[in-house]
Amino acid sequence: MDVATIRKFRAAVADCLEQELHEDEYLVFLRMLHTKNPLTFRYATQYVDVLNLEYIHLNLEARKAHLAAFALRLMLEDDEYVALKSQLMEVAMTTKKALHEIEIEANYPETILW
Repeated sequence: MDVATIRKFRAAVADCLEQELHEDEYLVFLRMLHTKNPLTFRYATQYVDVLNLEYIHLNLEARKAHLAAFALRLMLEDDEYVALKSQLMEVAMTTKKALHEIEIEANYPETILW
């Protein structure tokens, strides 16, 4: 993926979050965003599905209250992320697939209330 495309996407996400987060939460998000280098950070994108599913099952008030936490969890390598990535790396080595080619079971609901 082109680095310029990644930076443009990150800027778009940051702009959206700036409108939704408290200033202190947004500043923490920005600091985290700028510490991750898109060229060296090999992200297990399947974790996005894990967080998406967790987030969409929250009620609307909880989504608003926890948006900053979910944004940060996308960038942090917490225990849940590390465990998932470890499992995915084992599958990648066994199947000789690239990390991003490994699919996880992600059952999205047919209707999502926003």
